[in-house]
Amino acid sequence: MAVRWYFKVTRPVAILLAEYFRVCFPKQFHTYEAAFKAGIWEQADPGPFLGRAIVYKLQVKSHLDSLDGDGPAATFPMGSFVGGAMYWPDLEAKLRSVPFHPIWQSEIAHFDLVTDPDTFASILLRRYITP
Repeated sequence: MAVRWYFKVTRPVAILLAEYFRVCFPKQFHTYEAAFKAGIWEQADPGPFLGRAIVYKLQVKSHLDSLDGDGPAATFPMGSFVGGAMYWPDLEAKLRSVPFHPIWQSEIAHFDLVTDPDTFASILLRRYITP
C-alpha cells in the first residue's frame, strides 16, 4: 500500500525524468522501456526504470551505480537546501546540485557533497519538521 502511494505521488516527477531520458538517451530509453514492461511489478509505476533509490540526508562515499545496465542513472535532488554538489573524482569535476534539476551519470564514480538547509528549511527544522 505504501509503495503504491509513493508511485502515485511521485508520478509527475517520474514522467518528467522519463521524458528527459527518452529525448537525451533514445537508444538506452528503448532498452530500459522494454525491460520495464517485462519486469513491472507495480501498476502505479510509470517507468521506465525498474528501480529507484531514495537517499535522504545521507552523504555517501564515491561509488558506481553498477546496476544501471547500459544507460545512465538519474539523480534528482529534492528538498530545501543550499550548497549541494555532485562530484566526479576521476574527472576532478563538480556540478552544483539545485533542487528539482536532474543530473545524469553513467559508469563513473561519483558522490554527493554536503548540503546545508536553507533559510526556509531552518525555520521548519526549528519547528521539528524535516524538509
